[in-house]
Amino acid sequence: MLVPKQNQDAKNFHTSCLRAIRVDLRRAVITPRFILAILLSLSWSLFNGIFDIFLNHSMSATGIPYVINQALTGDFGLGMLILSISAVPYSTSYLTDRDSNFFRYAVNRIGLRVYGLSKIIAVSIAAYLASIISNGLLLAILSLTGAPHVISGEENYLSGCYLDLVYLYGPVVYYSVRFTIAGLSCSMAAIFALMVSTLIPNSYVCLISPLVAYYGYTAIISLLSLFCNSSALLNLFVLNYIINTQASQNNLVSFLWALVYFLTVIILCSRCFLRHLEKEYRE
Repeated sequence: MLVPKQNQDAKNFHTSCLRAIRVDLRRAVITPRFILAILLSLSWSLFNGIFDIFLNHSMSATGIPYVINQALTGDFGLGMLILSISAVPYSTSYLTDRDSNFFRYAVNRIGLRVYGLSKIIAVSIAAYLASIISNGLLLAILSLTGAPHVISGEENYLSGCYLDLVYLYGPVVYYSVRFTIAGLSCSMAAIFALMVSTLIPNSYVCLISPLVAYYGYTAIISLLSLFCNSSALLNLFVLNYIINTQASQNNLVSFLWALVYFLTVIILCSRCFLRHLEKEYRE
């Protein structure tokens, strides 16, 4: 029985895409850079929550969910350095392929679209996995201290950081929400760095670009706040609120908005990456 050419082309595309993704995922995850990203992320979290973590009496009084909140907000010392750490596993992979002339070889073999999509998927998954593993290790370390998975004392109740989920649905839901947001924000930062790598072919610029973009974006939002009468509307676009606290007082709305925001930025940056990738190949 003859298979229509269109169906055969689609099957070949899916096969090539899956094969390329498997190769890129192995290159992204089975590498010292991935382990380094996990260790850097864990160190960043431990540093942010250093006072609550190492003062066991304080942590026992506040509870692990509160310490997790402190560890993930980045308010102490190292700020949003986690965004640049997210680019460590695989965001510079295009530059590596380009400098080694593997880029054109791979594109000639599997096609530009497959190559680009494979890079996008591998970069986002590697950043997400590094974040989830790091936060999982942090939770395991905190659990070994014997501190409770509750929030003790009304003075430690922080509205706007999803902490009321601990009271309403339990700590598992709270950890799931916070870790998902952290993971997707890391994927967003990694894809942004991948996009920058096609604009400025420099590994150091690629790694630091998410952090620079964050502070530049924050400065623009701060300027807009001077002319915007609706603070509630502007808060929806404050990245610090989306990642670290809440963009809305409603937990579900805030969480869903965070998902929409991250996925939108990832899609836009991915489109830019593919467009510049095609331009680079034609030159």
